[in-house]
Amino acid sequence: MAGLCEGGNEPPGSLKAKVHCVSTDGSHRRADIVAIDRKRERGLILDPTVRMEQHIEQATQVSDEKEAIYRPCIPHLSESYNISIHAWKGMGDDDDDDGDDDDYDDEGKRETR
Repeated sequence: MAGLCEGGNEPPGSLKAKVHCVSTDGSHRRADIVAIDRKRERGLILDPTVRMEQHIEQATQVSDEKEAIYRPCIPHLSESYNISIHAWKGMGDDDDDDGDDDDYDDEGKRETR
């Protein structure tokens, strides 16, 4: 995300580590890194945990697992950072090579346009 951490406080962008968030089911999570780009009004959730691959499908399984953990936190993060619920991306978003832009409804569930 261009412009992140270019001096100043939050604008034009910022990185937050170990960000508390609440899932739509009420559970509490802690996102490793949340990047905010105020100029573009976008948010990015990063979980840089790397695992040794045991089999060929593991990368996809890990991506799906991380999405299942953090996607339900987007409504809370949207409210906390005043960024549209549709302006968030996370690890594994739209990396399915189908060419579609994946988007999310107000409960953080995947929609395809």
